[in-house]
Order: sequence, then C-alpha cells, then structure tokens
Amino acid sequence: IVEMKSSYTASNIIKAKEQVVGAYLKLHSLFSLLQSYNASEWVVRGIIASFSPSAERVQDFIRKKDQKDKKDIASYFCYNFQRDKKYIMPEKNCKAFFSPLNVPEIALYYVAVPGKADSHTVDFKNIIA
Repeated sequence: IVEMKSSYTASNIIKAKEQVVGAYLKLHSLFSLLQSYNASEWVVRGIIASFSPSAERVQDFIRKKDQKDKKDIASYFCYNFQRDKKYIMPEKNCKAFFSPLNVPEIALYYVAVPGKADSHTVDFKNIIA
C-alpha cells in the first residue's frame, strides 16, 4: 500500500500511516468476499513517499527528540522513520490501538524523493528486502 505526501511534516506522515491502515482494512474487507482469500497468507507493507525533509525540519525533529517531549511523539516518530527508512507496527500494538478492528503487523517503509524532483525511480525489491 503506497501513500504519497507532498512534504515530510509530522502531520502528513502520521496521516499517511493511518491511511495505510485504512487502505489495508478496505482491501481486507473486499478480499474477504472471495472464497480463496486467506488473510494469513498476506504480508502487509506500506510505503510512504514524500519530498525529502529540509535540513531545518530534520533539525527540528532532532531538537524535539532530544528534549524527550512526550507530548510531541509524532516528531519523535518522524525523526526515527526518516532516519531508519523503516518502522514495524507490531500486531499487538495495532490490535490495541485500532481496537476493535483486527489489524495485523504492518511494516512501513519511507521513500524520500530528492530535491522536489518531477519523477523518481524506486526499486521496490531494495526497499522491502
């Protein structure tokens, strides 16, 4: 499941994370109508793509992370996600957070599009390897 955002802001990335979950739930509900569908055979992966964050934005994430401002967990998440390019949402956490919905583990990957480029080529095998 791919979500694209025009900029790497905390609100955009958190929204994209929720949209990946929503898209999964929608696909799951549609596929569950098929006799051959077995949810346990699927691995859910989300890709969030945006233009690369500016150096100032990254510094702002770092500053908030270093302050350990628990109220700004979104900035903390965004800094780590941009740095690591990957985040695994464990099934236990997904089930607790999205209760009563049945949400499995979802791996999220980040693709940074450099320099406001009009196009960007991505090899998905390298991202999800």
